[in-house]
Amino acid sequence: MLRYVEKILVPKKYLEVNANRWKMILMRLLIIPLILITNQAFAVCSTRAVDDNTRIISLAKDYAEQANFEFKKQNFSRGCELLHVSQSFITQSDNQKLINQIESLYETKCGILKTNNT
Repeated sequence: MLRYVEKILVPKKYLEVNANRWKMILMRLLIIPLILITNQAFAVCSTRAVDDNTRIISLAKDYAEQANFEFKKQNFSRGCELLHVSQSFITQSDNQKLINQIESLYETKCGILKTNNT
């Protein structure tokens, strides 16, 4: 393909004198758009991953807050259900600190409920 492009774009007299230079110019013309497209695609994928992680953390926090509200109303079974949902969301994220906090809260609040039910 490069030979075909050389025949069309580069006059023969210039090609004989500066063949390597013209090849480098043509290769750059072909490679630079590919690099730009690849970088843009990677940036979009990275942004989407960050957005997904943020959304997961937000959902987990929302469910944990709702669980806390249920515990204040003395509705322990509903609170534990909500904490379990929060825990399942947060384990999909990268936030280890929040994972540990929700797991600890689940063990503290719902561990008693488990032992009383068995």
